Amino acid sequence: MGNKRPCPIVAAILAALAGTQAYPSDFRAVVPNSPAGRSFGLSDNGQVIVGDRPSPAPGAREAFRWTPTYGLEWLPFPVSQASDWLGCLARAVNATGSKIFMACQTGVHHVVNWPIDDVKPFVYETGGFTEWPRLHDQSYPQDSTPDGTVVVGYDYEESPAFMQYWRRGVRWQNGNISDLGRLDAGDCGYGADEDSFMVAVSDDGSVIAGVSGELGDYFRPVVSISGTLYKLEDTRPCGPDDSSLVAGISGNGAYVVGHYINSDHDPNYPVYWTISTRAMTILPLFVPGDIHGKAYCTNRDGSLIGGSSGSRGVIWERLSAPPRSSSNRCCKPPGWLPK
Repeated sequence: MGNKRPCPIVAAILAALAGTQAYPSDFRAVVPNSPAGRSFGLSDNGQVIVGDRPSPAPGAREAFRWTPTYGLEWLPFPVSQASDWLGCLARAVNATGSKIFMACQTGVHHVVNWPIDDVKPFVYETGGFTEWPRLHDQSYPQDSTPDGTVVVGYDYEESPAFMQYWRRGVRWQNGNISDLGRLDAGDCGYGADEDSFMVAVSDDGSVIAGVSGELGDYFRPVVSISGTLYKLEDTRPCGPDDSSLVAGISGNGAYVVGHYINSDHDPNYPVYWTISTRAMTILPLFVPGDIHGKAYCTNRDGSLIGGSSGSRGVIWERLSAPPRSSSNRCCKPPGWLPK
């Protein structure tokens, strides 16, 4: 998602995952009557929201755009969908809201008798689609620079021989794709990582944040700086389900936010990383009784971090210790936006 956009607004949308209270008058539905609708991208001025929901037509999901002027608009499919196809996902938008970055299924191919979905990256602009290249079977954009010239995400390859799949973090620059790689053999003792994906990019496109690891085992937080991959500090980097997950990056490329998961999944700790030192800082939970916390986004200079603590939406001021509640308004189901 565009996670260095105005962070309190993004936090209000994402921290909605934590609660189920009745909706106050200062929230309104972006995707009404669709509890599985999800908002992922937000333009810089907060006037364009993109996401997707389960599709009533052929194709599992359909993408949408929401603006105050036109309300909810369902985006078309680049090709007609079969009933068991993915449909389209919209996960990123540029600063002005004029370019929406999507992944859409366009077909199925077979390796021997193994069916493999073809999912291609697209830019939707001025009512039309531009197809971008992919490395293997599927590609999924996740975030973009404000001008839309650099987009990051992951490429997905299925292996019928091994009955499994691999992801690779990728970057599109002016529509050209490159593989950002995975960590080599390191402190986990498993050899080189086999799985990676990228979720966030700085405003100038030079710093890209994501994870690298072993699917179903562990993930380690990483940043790609000018094409070179570096590991960020990780408290518990190895062992089943010990993972650090990255969610956002500051616009200036100085800070990354996310959370780490203990092997028993309890608790989850919100964290941020200072990229210049690779050091991780654990953020305090709102009250001692909270056992789950996640950091979802940060603003352009990294001074504010939005996320959740227990069932509350919270905003951390990075240079001061305690988080402050972003009020009950920030704890609503997905698809609700403050007026």
